[in-house]
Amino acid sequence: GAKGGAAGGVASPAAAVQERLPATVTDDKAGVRSSGDPVSSSGVGVPVDCFGSRSGAGRWLSCGSLGPHRAGDLEKEGELEAAVAARAWRAGPRDRPELVLTYANEVGTAWVANLVLSLRSIGLDNSLVVSTSDAHCGALHSSRHRISCGWTSWQVPGCEQPNPVRTLWYLRHHYMVRLIALGVNTLALDGDITVQSNPYAVLKALPLSRHTLLFSLDHRNVCDEVNIGFMYCNNCSDGGRAQWIVRETVRREQSFCSPNAAATYGDTGPFFRETDRLGATAPPHLPKRWTSAQDQKVMSDVLASSCCGRPIFRRRIPFSYRLRDATAFAKAFFASDGCNRLAADSDGDRTAHYAPLRLHGAPLGAPEPPPETMATVPGDVLSSWHGTGVGEVAGWSGAWLGPQKPVFAHFVGGDVSGTKVVLMQALGMWHFEADEVVAHVRRTQRLPPNDTAVTGALPPQLLQDHCGIADAHLCWATWALRQNGEGAVAPGGGAGAGPSRAVHAADDVSWLRLLELSGVGATPVLPTGAAFLRHDLRARARLATLGALLRRVAVRPRAHCD
Repeated sequence: GAKGGAAGGVASPAAAVQERLPATVTDDKAGVRSSGDPVSSSGVGVPVDCFGSRSGAGRWLSCGSLGPHRAGDLEKEGELEAAVAARAWRAGPRDRPELVLTYANEVGTAWVANLVLSLRSIGLDNSLVVSTSDAHCGALHSSRHRISCGWTSWQVPGCEQPNPVRTLWYLRHHYMVRLIALGVNTLALDGDITVQSNPYAVLKALPLSRHTLLFSLDHRNVCDEVNIGFMYCNNCSDGGRAQWIVRETVRREQSFCSPNAAATYGDTGPFFRETDRLGATAPPHLPKRWTSAQDQKVMSDVLASSCCGRPIFRRRIPFSYRLRDATAFAKAFFASDGCNRLAADSDGDRTAHYAPLRLHGAPLGAPEPPPETMATVPGDVLSSWHGTGVGEVAGWSGAWLGPQKPVFAHFVGGDVSGTKVVLMQALGMWHFEADEVVAHVRRTQRLPPNDTAVTGALPPQLLQDHCGIADAHLCWATWALRQNGEGAVAPGGGAGAGPSRAVHAADDVSWLRLLELSGVGATPVLPTGAAFLRHDLRARARLATLGALLRRVAVRPRAHCD
């Protein structure tokens, strides 16, 4: 195994967190299990936009029983433990606490808000957003939807140059390592995922419940072709094999970005020494640029290393080389003997693919940690928009409109098809309450009217206030949306001319409020494009008329003609 690991001789942090979690109570008549007092330490009650039933697998549904929580810097002592105590859900006294973890900066506001709202819509609220700034977390939490969050000052240690994207991507790995140590089962999700049904109904059932570290597939059924936008740590052991994978992912990135990286990977370093000697590679060995999905590539290599029991570097080699002998190169760095292949594990009509994990972080001479496995979930559990993973049902196929809708819909690859937010609207997976959160973040951060980075489904002009007369053409909120303490202001100068005056609502009371028309009549399934166009013309006219009567801007979700 790899050297290093957790120090012994100290009280378990997991035990301390378990003691702080609310005791589980049972109502025998209703068959409902819930946790403690549904009011947070801030005195703010639980969110009201919760749905779902706690029968059967519903005992994992947490919505309505956990109060909102705003953590401080999660790097400060006790902050992560307090956040777990407030936000993790334990279905029963023998169950580990469960936490859904996601991450964002201001630009990712709409995505993570939509993810949290989709979780609530099916009965889950045991989520925590990790932000990269205190101000952003404060805006998420003070929005009408009370999104629970913490922020972090953590950076990938030892990097020569700061990289905000690197921090954003790797912080989930950093906190998963810590959450494993606290005994928390963590479901880490990218913000461009929406959840359609209770995920614990499949994660806690066979065959997935047999495995420890779950991912979705990016391509083939091999250890090093996973997509880490979905990760679930199911009863991972502190100091164990799954925790080593997550920790080693961060350690590799540290070695890549270190100012001393050339000492390892450069012309005179040990990394290429043997392949240079054998004639498989040749200098110069120079640093490569930061690449797309770098953390996914690094973790895929670490997974293959654990599956194969030796270091693998196929997806991400951090320095350049001249290739002289492809066969010898593959033998040195790749899983060329097939040790990365996954085996099938079936139960009923669901099949997962898995491999035992071989490497771990226990110190040399110490007892080996218990066996653990990694596995990939089938396409009915998670499918992506591009559908490149084996067994996935691609979102672009239109199948997500029918019974083949997966539990997790991952919109990776959707930007080439008209942006992910447009696709979510077209599939009925966008929660427009997310735009209320976006408006609140824009407002509290005092973003300028011409900002186009922090947006959701609605045009930025609908979300903006704090406008002066010169910015009137960029700011519709003063007449289109009703602010607390302010009446609606009719447009001046004709339709679309913007407000006739600027309105500055009080900083502590103004929320954008949306009125949603939903249900079967609002989302018909139409057989042809021509039928859609006929229906859409009538619907637009009706919605515009209703908007005028209510003195509101009528907003119709964008359709996707494919």
